[in-house]
Amino acid sequence: MRCLKKIKLNYLILLFINNLIAEYLYIKILKVLFLAQFMYFIEKKDRSWCFFNEKTVEKF
Repeated sequence: MRCLKKIKLNYLILLFINNLIAEYLYIKILKVLFLAQFMYFIEKKDRSWCFFNEKTVEKF
């Protein structure tokens, strides 16, 4: 009985640690995705701005 209790406790501790790691990784992945989206948005905005400049240069 004592052995079973110990195994159960170890299992719970492992689950808890696993949960923490998973949460940490999930947050990290979300941050990376957010940054990637943000960078893409800035790049797109800059590109359109350059395109706009080229068009205005062509007009004049």
